[in-house]
This record gives sequence, structure tokens and C-alpha cells, in this order.
Amino acid sequence: MLSDRLAGLAEAGLVVRTVTPGPPTAVAYALSDSGERLLPILDELGRWASGNLTEQPTA
Repeated sequence: MLSDRLAGLAEAGLVVRTVTPGPPTAVAYALSDSGERLLPILDELGRWASGNLTEQPTA
């Protein structure tokens, strides 16, 4: 599941995937420039959610 999400983010240009040959082979992900520019927007969305959404009681 995680690899599918990361592949989608890489395809969208939000993360960069780097493979380092091994052994062992290592795969690293980092935010692209576009991903970095998205951080302030996500922070603001989180602040909005904290102030506007109420916590639902757990069952």
C-alpha cells in the first residue's frame, strides 16, 4: 500500500525516488520542489481543520 502511494506521489511530481545500488539496494524518497511548495498549504489546512472540525466520539 505504501509503495503504491509513493509511486503515485512520484508520478504526480511531488516526491523524487532515488535508488542506490547495493547490496543491499536502498530506495529513498524526498519531496520535490513542488512537494516543498505544498507544505505551507498543508500546514494551513491542518490549522483550519483543528479550528473547524469537531472530534467524533469513538464507539
